Amino acid sequence: MERPKILGISLVFMILFLIVSGAVFRPQQFKEQVTQIIEQAENYVAGAFFKESVDDKELVERYEVLKTSDSSELRRRKRQGLSTEDIKVLIVPGHDDEHIGASYKGVREVDLNREVAANLFNFIKDEPGFDVTLASDSRGYHKDLQKYFDKEGDSILEFREEYKDEMESLVKRGKVDLVNGVFHNAAPGDMAQKLYGINKWVNENEFDIVLHIHFNDYAGRKNNQSGKYNGFSIYIPEKQFSNARASRVFAEHLEKQLSEFFPVSNNKGESSGIIEDQELIAIGAYNTVDAISILVEYGYIYENQFSDPVLRELMTRELAFQTFQGIKSFFNDEVEETTTLLSEKIINSDLYEGQKSHPGVLSLQAHLRLSGLYPPEGKSLSECPIAGNFGDCTKDAVKEFQLKNNIVGSGYVGGITRSKLMEQI
Repeated sequence: MERPKILGISLVFMILFLIVSGAVFRPQQFKEQVTQIIEQAENYVAGAFFKESVDDKELVERYEVLKTSDSSELRRRKRQGLSTEDIKVLIVPGHDDEHIGASYKGVREVDLNREVAANLFNFIKDEPGFDVTLASDSRGYHKDLQKYFDKEGDSILEFREEYKDEMESLVKRGKVDLVNGVFHNAAPGDMAQKLYGINKWVNENEFDIVLHIHFNDYAGRKNNQSGKYNGFSIYIPEKQFSNARASRVFAEHLEKQLSEFFPVSNNKGESSGIIEDQELIAIGAYNTVDAISILVEYGYIYENQFSDPVLRELMTRELAFQTFQGIKSFFNDEVEETTTLLSEKIINSDLYEGQKSHPGVLSLQAHLRLSGLYPPEGKSLSECPIAGNFGDCTKDAVKEFQLKNNIVGSGYVGGITRSKLMEQI
């Protein structure tokens, strides 16, 4: 999307005409007219700077044509000057080996981010109608992106300053509102440079969707101690930004799908699930991204199901799967009403109260969730997360399942209860 740097030529000529013909003979009228034209010019600049840059309905329509390989529809789109390219998706696992993000008992956020991102990439890559790129992995940044960082350092800085100056000018003139969001630590200088570089690369390569993958933490948590919050949140561009409307529509589908199995963050600032932000570089600080752009905080890094080595692989795959289901939902693709990979695991041993970080308990909780019994009545997923720990929440849900199936309501998962659970998969 082009950004205006000067007024339209017609506006300039109008002002010159007023100076020549009106300043001498009608000074008061001249002053009012100039003021009016300047205001119109400022509105023009603001409107062009924040002109909608991505249309979610166009993306969905394009995907439906691509999925069906309807040649007549493809030809129609070409005649109308509409894109017939695959939906271009960029997955960006947050941080890198120099800036690892949050950490907890040896678990690095960057590694969790990469695991979710790699799983999501694998879910999408073979889907017709998509062209998906993974921005980085354990080996480093995608080769094309790394070359771009190396070659375009100065132009990335110019890109950032141009957009920053434009927006700050509009804010000063009252054409754009400055909105303070949830506090986040500022990205270190070289990391910020890379994030702006990704934004510039995204625009130049005409990506349609950018997903930034993160895990959360908060200021003040003591090292290697669990914290007080849990749950996911999704950050999107603030409503004045060019990609804001389409990003919100996309985020709503993800939020709905993730919330089937994961709690929305119970941190007050994130409790809405979807949070608008002007300052996060990843989603387009200073209006620097044209594509749909979201940042998902999948949970807090110290949550048991993410930090425990036994459960981690299962959970990062599940997070990616639910994200993939949310993407399919956005594109009106078929999505089973409620489905989870966690229920695929066969429960082949007795389960009982007090077990912790147990894959069988994780699968049990997923089964009970599918049955509509987890969490038990009066409880929330925030209070009773699917985390592999067999506590009161799981025991109460098991009792309810047993009573519904004419089994003694002991809360103990023995052979009879296991068999009944497996019958209902």
